[in-house]
Amino acid sequence: MIPAIALDKPSSYALMVDAAADLAAIYDPDVQLVVWQRPLNAELRSYWQRAAEAGNVGRRIVARDGALPEDLLPDLPGVETAWSELRFVDWLFRDLCEVRTLGVRIECSQDRVCPRFHVDHVALRLLCTWKGPGSEWVDDAQVDRRFLGAGSRGLPDEQSGLLRPGAKIWQIPEQAIALCKGDAWAGNERRGVVHRSPAVAPADGARVLLALDLLED
Repeated sequence: MIPAIALDKPSSYALMVDAAADLAAIYDPDVQLVVWQRPLNAELRSYWQRAAEAGNVGRRIVARDGALPEDLLPDLPGVETAWSELRFVDWLFRDLCEVRTLGVRIECSQDRVCPRFHVDHVALRLLCTWKGPGSEWVDDAQVDRRFLGAGSRGLPDEQSGLLRPGAKIWQIPEQAIALCKGDAWAGNERRGVVHRSPAVAPADGARVLLALDLLED
């Protein structure tokens, strides 16, 4: 079993924080990942379970000033809770980064959408798995970035040389809000978070992920 992130003390790479305001730690040049673990919202999880079973999940839009289309979320029991969550996370990210425009992606899949470890070519991405296992990541000191992408020569992550001996794969908790720096963050080339989608057990049904990206205003 992959351990959920459980850092006893701050590291130079990833931080576990206790409050929304502490997400600002992402501005530390040494920090690549900040995770705010929240109590699991059972009503939110149940809503996305129903939405996934109805096959009515999956959108990608550009939102300015928090303007989200009324039909973005399926009209099912619990939709008010889902809207409150989405509007809060949207506001939180825009306020933290002082931007007006975000790329919004809601993704539902039983399969690994991004099965290989990789780095995002964006400045900053917010990830929140509303239902199912969270994304997996590896500390920078435990990977050899030469074997990312084509450097893997088509071999699995565990065989390509990407993971150094004894490397531990961590997992972001369900419904935690994670801020992940990418290679496009100023001065962060070849330093972004190395991560991938998790495996999803068939018995657990589909995984539902929210991803928000910074866009140029």
